[in-house]
Amino acid sequence: MGVIDGAPRSASVWALAKTMVLGLDCSNLDHKLKDNARVFQYAVFRLFAETLAERLRQTDEELLKLQAELQKKDKLITQLKKSGSQEDETIWV
Repeated sequence: MGVIDGAPRSASVWALAKTMVLGLDCSNLDHKLKDNARVFQYAVFRLFAETLAERLRQTDEELLKLQAELQKKDKLITQLKKSGSQEDETIWV
């Protein structure tokens, strides 16, 4: 995020699998990219936007799956309660 707002790094990253990363030293970029700064900024922001959009899409899909699973379990609990389970009895789903 420091590339975007110039603030110091505010997060760390840990890879759980083999990963390819890109590290940028922005202090060097300022000097080297003066002529192409806008093009570089566009490319970086575009990459961030595409990455965030994909992550949001994945999160939405996971949320929908979890909501469906929760609804199924709620229905099952309701059915079990109607079938005569005791109020204080624990129901494992």
